[in-house]
Amino acid sequence: MPRFFFHVYNDETCLDDEGQELADVEAARATAIKEARVLIGESVRNGHIVLSHHIAIARQSGELVGDITFGEAVAIRP
Repeated sequence: MPRFFFHVYNDETCLDDEGQELADVEAARATAIKEARVLIGESVRNGHIVLSHHIAIARQSGELVGDITFGEAVAIRP
């Protein structure tokens, strides 16, 4: 199973050096969306959300295969 790495770019940059074994890029994308939602929750508790913060998804080779912004991970409704 391929290993994917999730590098977080929010108030701090956190590069993933462990990664996760997942079936494919779609599974990695779903994982990044779930993690973005967790991080958004933490931001809300601190009183803010920055929709341009993002999680970059990379293969073990370093190839970037996706990027999920926090704005893509949630639906904003009035």
